[in-house]
Amino acid sequence: MKSKIKELENIVSNLNQQIDHVEKHRKQLIAKKELLVEQIRKQEEMFKPINVYCISTMSSGKSTLINAMLGEKLIPAYDYASTASIIRIKDNDKKRYRATAFDKDDNVLEKLDRLDYNIMSRLDMDDNVQEIHIDGDIPFINSKDANLILVDTPGTNSPRNSDHLKTIFKAIENSPESIVLYVINSTQFGIIDDNVLLDKIAKAMKNAGKRSYDRFIFVANKMDSFHPREESIQDALDAVREYLKDKGIENPNIYPASASTALGIKTLLSVLEAKNVDFFDFLDVLDDTKYDAIYDETYDAIGLVRKLNRNRSLHLEEYAPLPKAKKEKIKAELIKAEETNDKNKQALIHSGIPSIEVAILDLIDRKTVADSTALI
Repeated sequence: MKSKIKELENIVSNLNQQIDHVEKHRKQLIAKKELLVEQIRKQEEMFKPINVYCISTMSSGKSTLINAMLGEKLIPAYDYASTASIIRIKDNDKKRYRATAFDKDDNVLEKLDRLDYNIMSRLDMDDNVQEIHIDGDIPFINSKDANLILVDTPGTNSPRNSDHLKTIFKAIENSPESIVLYVINSTQFGIIDDNVLLDKIAKAMKNAGKRSYDRFIFVANKMDSFHPREESIQDALDAVREYLKDKGIENPNIYPASASTALGIKTLLSVLEAKNVDFFDFLDVLDDTKYDAIYDETYDAIGLVRKLNRNRSLHLEEYAPLPKAKKEKIKAELIKAEETNDKNKQALIHSGIPSIEVAILDLIDRKTVADSTALI
């Protein structure tokens, strides 16, 4: 009898050990699960969409600036209040652009598997279209590094939908995670429509810390319109700075730019470079219907490349308020372009667009570091 009891006690002991072992592993699995859930949460938090809102009034070259960053003439750009819809471009590193058009009630009006300038012009002129969501490549960033969305907003003088102003104001006032590019026509600023937006921006900047303050980037566009031998580029930038100061914006981050130069290099002149042909040889293969327009645009692009390369005061990257390390990196790229006699690359750097792209990337990097620290 005693041996039987002992045997049963051993069985109970073994069962208890097994239960303890299972319980230990259960707790380990629960802890591992909680750790994985937390890691997923952190990754989702760090990979939230980063919206870069491009804001301006009429004829500032805002759409041209976006096209220059895309490296493709996609967004309609005219000398009047052209952008009538909110256009959101989400980076996915794919060269083909796809789009979905929505009405004011968020109903899908149209889906397009392949998007180009003509289709975009048609959509943007359609009064029923309120938003256009585009998926495609934003070349200066990798989609694995950030969830970047470029947002082209209608100007305050856009007649289509007053609700668009709410989106713009929200980007300015209540979205510390967003970046705002305020595009100014450096040859013609101080118009009444500026007041509404700049007043909002001034209030938002005064109530923000440095990180939120820096998210406002002021682009002084159309700098190529100045004649360096007759006009001072520095004086022009000082005038923009003084204008912003009068609006209550102290020490703004101003990036001078020539979006037209950058767009011409990335589109028209890149075709010549890829085909390794002379300008006039290229014109010989064009049909008559395209000749005049492409001749004028390409000729203008070549002229802007020469103008920026020949005039030191139009080396716009030198005025960019970037961190020293970032400026040195751009300088190294310029030296390389000079050594290889790459005139187009030199002018692209001088256009100031690469500096703006670097400024956006720098803000994203700083945000990622700050978010990582906050989540530890």
